[in-house]
Amino acid sequence: YKREYIIKDAVFDYTAVNLVAATEQAGFIAVLHAVNRSDETDQNGFLVRFTPSGQQLWRRAYRPGIPNKLSGLVPVDDTSYIAVGRIRLDDGRMAGWAMKLGFDGAVQWQRTYPRGRFSIFHDAALSPSQSADGHGFFLSGDSVPYDEGSEAAWIMEVNARGEPLWQRYYRRPDYDLNGRWVRAHEDGRVVLTINADAVEG
Repeated sequence: YKREYIIKDAVFDYTAVNLVAATEQAGFIAVLHAVNRSDETDQNGFLVRFTPSGQQLWRRAYRPGIPNKLSGLVPVDDTSYIAVGRIRLDDGRMAGWAMKLGFDGAVQWQRTYPRGRFSIFHDAALSPSQSADGHGFFLSGDSVPYDEGSEAAWIMEVNARGEPLWQRYYRRPDYDLNGRWVRAHEDGRVVLTINADAVEG
């Protein structure tokens, strides 16, 4: 044990979600889920950037006016990040959510990916495929279908601007599946780690 960092707020309760190495220099970013103590519907993703010694460089709350949650943050080779999670739509559904962030956490673009009755992304990885705009990304998560059957693991490749290139669903009648982590290899292989929970028992 060496030291600890306490992140607190007078209005919001924070839950730690992830810890990610920063891109352009040494340090790290804490990924948090913020919930308003007075209004539980007021929820949002929150990032805090630290130096190796624990000095806070910046903090950003992502509050587009609707509840959301960040599940993962992945550094990209051009000193930026892909943040993934979920966000509530106007019709009440939760949709997969991805944002391209600059080195200081500023939003460069964001997109929602509604699928089924509920969808969420848990992880992302840099794709080896590249266009004039830069590298694409793999996004992994899960989706609850409209037929109220078992939950499906979900993987999608998007281009550098977030436009879907392809997506796949993996589903079993006896298990709820969710895509937790995705890793990409230079030879084209993509590895998706899936959690499986028995529908009964």
